This record gives sequence, structure tokens and C-alpha cells, in this order.
Amino acid sequence: MSKVSIVIPTFNRAHYLPDAIRSVLDQSYKNWELIVVDDGSTDNTQEVLSAYKDQLVNIYQQNEGRSAARNKGNQEAKGEYIAFLDSDEVWLRDKLARQMTVFEEANSDVSLVHGYKQLVDEGLQPIAGAMQRLRRQYRIDEEKMETYEAYNQHACIFTSTIVVKKTALLEVDGYDCKMSSMEDLDLYLRLLAKEHAFDFISEPPLILYRWHGDNTGGTKSNLGYLEVYKKHLEICERFQCPSSIRKAKTLLYQAIAQTHYRLNNFRQVRLYWFRALLESTTTLGSANFWRQMLRINISN
Repeated sequence: MSKVSIVIPTFNRAHYLPDAIRSVLDQSYKNWELIVVDDGSTDNTQEVLSAYKDQLVNIYQQNEGRSAARNKGNQEAKGEYIAFLDSDEVWLRDKLARQMTVFEEANSDVSLVHGYKQLVDEGLQPIAGAMQRLRRQYRIDEEKMETYEAYNQHACIFTSTIVVKKTALLEVDGYDCKMSSMEDLDLYLRLLAKEHAFDFISEPPLILYRWHGDNTGGTKSNLGYLEVYKKHLEICERFQCPSSIRKAKTLLYQAIAQTHYRLNNFRQVRLYWFRALLESTTTLGSANFWRQMLRINISN
């Protein structure tokens, strides 16, 4: 059984942290180490962690953000594989066992395995109708179409569901601490650009994802998407993506246009759709292109 290093970054979530830790301790897969990186918490996080002192590695650092905390955990990890668990989320009991079975049976190209999440409320009760919406979002994963190009257009993957080879993380230098949000999408794109293969486990879910007032969302998420997409416009040629660079650029321009559309930046929407069209006339086949152009022209 390969060793898995589990990294929990946390900041002022002492009230959620015991659920996350207990879900690791209860895993049916037993060859793991647990590393909790307290990113400068000012609540009673250290008091909570003291109750588990013999069951985990407790690392405290000044507040540097969740990417820095995850990278610190990576550096301290002794396992061949790294798994992440956000401190407000919960793993289901067979989460690691199911994923490590995939690694054991897959070819050596597979560097990351992930799966479904179950949306729950603060009391860990399922949110009605959430799974139906998620099934639509996971379409490319279910169809085994996880490529750099596809993830530039649409990605559905959540940090607490992944197990990744440590060597793959080291190759791409882990998380980019300069990213304000969506640093996970940036990481996945860099892994795919380096031709690391992903594998996906279908239902049942691997984790319980708490939905509460502190989740990243809305404007902050969209600004994070813009940051990631613009970064990858600059670096996709250097990464030498396996498919055509032009296709990757086309999808990036389209993604930026659609993100600006969600932010109601209509001038930027026109600009990036036009750039996508210059890269490839396949842009004319996008239903979103016609729908958004029509709405913008009507509103003006």
C-alpha cells in the first residue's frame, strides 16, 4: 500500500476542523500521514489540534494564504501521493481506498485521480437537487475528456477530492501563491499541459462539501478565472501543449469573453470573442458567441 500524505490547510475554522480530521482518521485506507498547516489562525485552532497531537503533524505559519499552506504541507510530506482536504469539508470513509485502487490498476501516466462531491449544508445534510446539477458539470470528466484544451473551456474538479503524485506536483512547482483565487484550476491546467493524465471516479461522491457563507464565489471567482486564463495565454506556448496552440488560445479567448460576460463587462466580451474568431472560425459554431452578441447588441 503506497503512502498518502494528507494536507489540511486551515485558517480560523476551529469549529469545522474536528469533522475534517475525524473523516481522515476513519478512512478504510490506513497507510497515510496527516499534516495540518495552521495558516496563522487567531481562533482556538491550536487548542483543537492539541487533542490530536499523536495522530497528526501540526505546522504553524504566519498567514500567507491557502496556496502557501498547501505548498508547505507538500514540502513536509513523506508520501508518494498527496491528498488535500479543506478544513471545512469531510471525506467519506472509502475515499482514499477507491482512489488508490485506481492508481494501482491504471497505467503509469495517471498522475491525479478525483471524483464527485456531495453538496451539504453546515450540518452536513444533503442539499436538495445539488447532485443533478453537478452531473451536468462533470460531463467531460465522465466522458474521460480531461485535456488541457477541455479544461480551458470547462473544468469541474475540487481540491478536496484529488489525490496526486508528489512527483507531478514538484514538476510544476505546486500552487502559485500569487493567484488571488482559482489557484486550483491553474494547477490542474499546468499538470495537463505537462501531459499528466487525470482519471475520474464516478458516483458515489468522495467528499461532503459544506456550503456556507464563507465559500469562494461570485465576483471573486470570476476575477480568479480571468487571472488564470490570462496567465495561460502567456505560457501555453512555453508549455508546448500536445494539441495545437491555436486551439488552446481560441478556447482561452472564449473563456475570457464568457467570464467578462458574467461580470457585465460587455466591451471586453466583444474584444475577446473577436480575438477568438481571429484564432479560429470555429468560434462561429459556439452557441454562447451568438447568444451573448445578441444580448449585448439588444441592450445597446
